Amino acid sequence: LDPKARCGNRCGANYGRLREPAQFILNVARVFNANSDGILNASSSTMGQNIFYSPTVFNYYPHSFNVPGTNLQGPEFGIDASAEAINRENFVNTMVFGHIQPPAPATGTRIDLSDLTALASTPTALINRLDGLLMHGAMPQAMRRTLQATAKDTCPNQPQFCAQTVLYLVLASGQYQVQR
Repeated sequence: LDPKARCGNRCGANYGRLREPAQFILNVARVFNANSDGILNASSSTMGQNIFYSPTVFNYYPHSFNVPGTNLQGPEFGIDASAEAINRENFVNTMVFGHIQPPAPATGTRIDLSDLTALASTPTALINRLDGLLMHGAMPQAMRRTLQATAKDTCPNQPQFCAQTVLYLVLASGQYQVQR
């Protein structure tokens, strides 16, 4: 019941934390009913979190880490350098536009976008669904307008590509990757 845990977006721009790689990956897999062999450690490792080898008993993050250029504490950002941030985007791209395919005999991981594709004929419904699933109804209006503009041209003719593109933009956004 701590006020900081319950205030959502009302806490301001300095509130929130970066979703750690394992949580980020599993959240995408769960929300979109992934069919998976469970071998996702390589994806997490490329984002700076080898889930089976924490460098200390205090987890993966420096105990006290200031976000560069600020006085804000953000331990999770301690493992999020440029390469790891790019690997996050690559993971999102792979999951949304393809699937993870490790060497045989592993079967890989694929998310189910059929519900989103079905909503693509109505971009507002698609965006509202993603807002509810991923952002708990807190999607900023500027983000919503950008997604609407993106969907306007692709949704009528290419529903699957439209759903994939809008989902990619949400998952790759700082608004989603920083959990509030």
